[in-house]
Amino acid sequence: MIQKLSHNISSYLCDELNYDDEKREILSYGLQIFLGTLVKVLTICILSYVFNIFKSTMVVSLSFVFFRRIIEGRFVIYDNDINR
Repeated sequence: MIQKLSHNISSYLCDELNYDDEKREILSYGLQIFLGTLVKVLTICILSYVFNIFKSTMVVSLSFVFFRRIIEGRFVIYDNDINR
């Protein structure tokens, strides 16, 4: 469903902007990622609101984003793991 929607949106945008097929594929992929993430975030927000844990869910989510920015997605290597 998300793939079809992103394909339709990217086709429309590429027709309007006179982009070629390669740019359409790139735009379609980006839209798939964006729409998929949007669905996940909305699902988490709605379910946390329904279960009355919205505030704590937002604190945990924002903490995750904050730490992810600091660590930049790298794995942490400890000294004892290097010698294995």
